[in-house]
Order: sequence, then C-alpha cells, then structure tokens
Amino acid sequence: MAAALAAMASSGHITVHAVSRLFESAPAHVTDQPRFLNAAAAVGTRLEPLALLALLKDIEVSGRGGGGGGSRVWGERGPTQSSLLPLFFRPPPGARPAPGSARAP
Repeated sequence: MAAALAAMASSGHITVHAVSRLFESAPAHVTDQPRFLNAAAAVGTRLEPLALLALLKDIEVSGRGGGGGGSRVWGERGPTQSSLLPLFFRPPPGARPAPGSARAP
C-alpha cells in the first residue's frame, strides 16, 4: 500500500490528502490465496478520468504499486498483486464536461 501511495504522489499528477486504515477481506473468485489487504485514499488531481485510470493502471502493472508488476487481466478472475481503482471522481470547480461525456443526474 505504501508503495502504491508513494508512486501516486511521485507521479506529479496526484496529491494524496488522506488514507484510510488497512482492513482485510476474504479473496473473491479465486479463494485459494491469502486474504486481501484493502485501503482507500482521498486524492486530488487535474487529470481527466481516463487519464487518471491510465496512470493508476500503469502504476499497478509496472510494479511501482508494490505488487511486483504484471498483474493479471481482471477477466481471468485470477489473483492480482495490486489493484488501483478510482471510485469517485469530482471535476475541479469551474470545469466543463467534455462534449458527449456522461453526466450524473
């Protein structure tokens, strides 16, 4: 977790504001593996959503997230070493949605 947070912060595109405590959960889909460690982080960025996702996936797959890299494709339902996912995205104040982008009601 610390490596993933450090990689996000050192990217120059993400500012880490707060981090939750770690909590464990049972593995999903492939159950013959160690329990998962989970955490959430509140971050700031000026990246657009797809650029943020691309950066997080780059950190995840490259191993800079502490998982050793080479995480498997989710569709394989196999174990991954790390998984970085944006859960909520709020555009900066004054930002305008791109033409054709989805809007929340």
